[in-house]
Amino acid sequence: MRGDGNRPFEQSALPLLVVECLRYRTGRLLWHAAPVKSHLILAVLIVVGVTAQREGFSGTPEREAFARAPLQPQPRTRVVMLGTGTPNADPERYGPAVAIVVDDTSYLIDAGVGVVRRAAAARRAGTKGLDAEQLRRVFITHLHSDHTLGLADLILSPWVLERDAPLEVYGPKGLRAMSDHLVAAYGEDIRVRRTGGEPAHKYDPRTVNVHEVDAGQIYRTSG
Repeated sequence: MRGDGNRPFEQSALPLLVVECLRYRTGRLLWHAAPVKSHLILAVLIVVGVTAQREGFSGTPEREAFARAPLQPQPRTRVVMLGTGTPNADPERYGPAVAIVVDDTSYLIDAGVGVVRRAAAARRAGTKGLDAEQLRRVFITHLHSDHTLGLADLILSPWVLERDAPLEVYGPKGLRAMSDHLVAAYGEDIRVRRTGGEPAHKYDPRTVNVHEVDAGQIYRTSG
């Protein structure tokens, strides 16, 4: 499935895949981590049912009929595949990243190449909670480059675009050092933006709230 040339999905062989989710009866999201070999894998405890994305359908009568069907109200919880790439330099895949969106709150899993722009594409397609300033937390499964090349993007781009609080980052040991080095690498950019005439920003971008986690429950919503 491909979108046409005017849609935000033209660089991906598959459009943003949206998965409806059934939330726990408690109405809470629970995040658990479990060690697998040398990596720390985050498992999201959600029951899912798949619904097709309406963007980019053409060709068969069945697809065209689906595209013409009345839009249903957006479910409270959605899963959006922002990128499904690998280290291979595939021009039709963005880096690994998944967004779980509950109402207007987003939870990102991994930060592959293009994560902020893919979130913007999903927002343009109608998924709330994925504007740049709403990207507030990310869970990093492991520190491979393809899963983290977009981390600097998540730290800095929403800051430029008026996010009002530092990024919250959860992941394995080594994540704090990675975040510190990324901020240091962009030190000159940060200096110029803070002193070169841009509107006042809402926090110091050198602040990244890193939570290095072990196996077990690492995050729980209060609602």
